[in-house]
Amino acid sequence: MGKVEPLLEERADAFMRSLCSLLSSTPSSFANADIPERPGIYVIYGGAGQPYYIGQSSNLRLLLLVDHRKGNGKSSIFRRKLARIKQLESEPAVTSFIIEKCSLRFLELESEWERLKLEHFATAILSPVLNAPAGWYNRAISPREAGQCLQNALSRVSTSTVAAS
Repeated sequence: MGKVEPLLEERADAFMRSLCSLLSSTPSSFANADIPERPGIYVIYGGAGQPYYIGQSSNLRLLLLVDHRKGNGKSSIFRRKLARIKQLESEPAVTSFIIEKCSLRFLELESEWERLKLEHFATAILSPVLNAPAGWYNRAISPREAGQCLQNALSRVSTSTVAAS
């Protein structure tokens, strides 16, 4: 079992570092976001700075600016869930809400497998409201709380790694 623990610690540390990179990236407004046509993972925040939705894409620009910002409830799960939770009754109302109240952060990440794993990890840590199953209450945590949680976890991983040496 001694050989497994360092491997798990390395993987946990890698996830923590990637999540910290994502959370420390510069936030962008949907109104004027400069998003690359590259693969990556993203977090969409609501007006109060709480994570609303986490996802990943092979083309961040297309997904975030076309499907999520301008799309419709058929092409975007984010838009559909946002409309339901915020009781927005039309597609223009959803678009206005996204442009005026939402922001986003993203991290370019080439590997689809790594994007999927980091998406699940970030969703588990940040508990975004719109990633929860329908009808489920989910308390999202603020970016500050997430940062503190990650700092504590990283220090525990570092301490246990040093103690094992």
